[in-house]
Amino acid sequence: SSLPPLAASQRKRALNMEALVGPRLLHAGGEVATSSLPSGGVVALYFSAHWCGPCQQYTPELAKVYKAAKARGKALEIIFVSSDRDEASFGHYFATMPWHALPFNDRLRKEVLSTTFQVRGIPSLVLLSDTGRIIEANARAKAMLPSFLSTLPRAADLMDYGPVPTEPVTVVVRHRGQEYEIECEPEEGWEQLQMQIMSLTEVPEEQQRLFGLGVPRGPLDDRVPLPKALARGLHAQRGSGLRLADVPESARAASSAFSGD
Repeated sequence: SSLPPLAASQRKRALNMEALVGPRLLHAGGEVATSSLPSGGVVALYFSAHWCGPCQQYTPELAKVYKAAKARGKALEIIFVSSDRDEASFGHYFATMPWHALPFNDRLRKEVLSTTFQVRGIPSLVLLSDTGRIIEANARAKAMLPSFLSTLPRAADLMDYGPVPTEPVTVVVRHRGQEYEIECEPEEGWEQLQMQIMSLTEVPEEQQRLFGLGVPRGPLDDRVPLPKALARGLHAQRGSGLRLADVPESARAASSAFSGD
């Protein structure tokens, strides 16, 4: 069966990334289309080589960061750009990595990438948007910071959940074991929703931490437009209702400065 055509925005993103790294990447023992990289996330180009001592030390640490990002649902992809001297060394080294790689035989593209991003030495890490815009040209140290993961977008916030609601949505809020229903106007945004929550729970807006709406872990991100967050919640709940705080007791306890949930 044929695959549906890419949406215009996705096609443009795919073409931009393909212009940088080519149409195919290596991953998990095979080849994948560059267009299969998730949209909206951060793409890191990792310039490294098996013969490089500092790279041998850095790669396992970067792998820990990558795995932690995936475990937290963060939208991060890494592409290994090899400076190895032969394909056997490349293959041995890449086998230790959990991410993608530029095909070793595409030496010209490797040189172009090194020149484009002014790579002077390895290991080097360049952070890009999924359209190829530079986020951080020298992210080697930044990626090791405890705060790095918090700067990455969450994959659940980037997915397409279909049409956003335009009519009022009934949102169920749970606080201290009590449930409240709020008629949420999507276009009025997070601030209005938080004011409604405060009027019912007496938890000030600046102390509210909201959970749920289809996000499996971690608090909601108010940088995501509320209509899209509601669409995600409706998708997760199959249209049966929404819960901002229907999460385990341990997580609810962190939803405000007050004790309890």
